Amino acid sequence: AGDTHLGGEDFDNRMVNHFTQEFKRKHKKDISDNKRAVRRLRTAC
Repeated sequence: AGDTHLGGEDFDNRMVNHFTQEFKRKHKKDISDNKRAVRRLRTAC
C-alpha cells in the first residue's frame, strides 16, 4: 500500500527536509535559506 506517484524526487525532498530540521535542532541554525548548503545536502542524500 502506497502512493505509486511518489518517486525518487519526493523521497529526496523528504530526506533533505528531515536533515535540515535535524541540523537546526542540533546546531540552532536554519540552513534552509542557504541555497549552497541545501544543494550540498541534496547531493549527499
